[in-house]
Amino acid sequence: MRRLRKILSISAGVALAAGLLITPEAAADDSPPGCGTPHEVNRSAIMYGVGTSSWRVGTLVQYWGWCDSNLRNWAHVSFSAGNSAFGTRVAIQTRDGVLHGAKTHDSGTSFNSAPTATINVDTRAYVDGNFWNGGVATLSPQHTAWSGS
Repeated sequence: MRRLRKILSISAGVALAAGLLITPEAAADDSPPGCGTPHEVNRSAIMYGVGTSSWRVGTLVQYWGWCDSNLRNWAHVSFSAGNSAFGTRVAIQTRDGVLHGAKTHDSGTSFNSAPTATINVDTRAYVDGNFWNGGVATLSPQHTAWSGS
């Protein structure tokens, strides 16, 4: 059993490493429909780990901007080459743990949460779920720093 785990861990690592390139950064025009003039709040790497190894598989960014004449914020995921959504959830999280504007994506490499009316409290971008990298892989819950920090 130990040998099988090691083989699976090495195989997953090789598959990930073969498909990874430098992660493209999210562009300022990565905004939901109806939203414009996005301003980046913060960003962090999306990491995937197997055993004691980990790889950067994308970037998580929190933006704020005007959406249909209302001030809103949203989260944006940009997966690197060889990775794509496959049950990936992205949202804005408040300090009480509630996820706002959560959307689950089953395809694509660049996508957003819904815009949320949480601009007046501390928030952070949040991502979890699965992604595809030649096989299904699970992301641990990850987030950016708090907006008020």
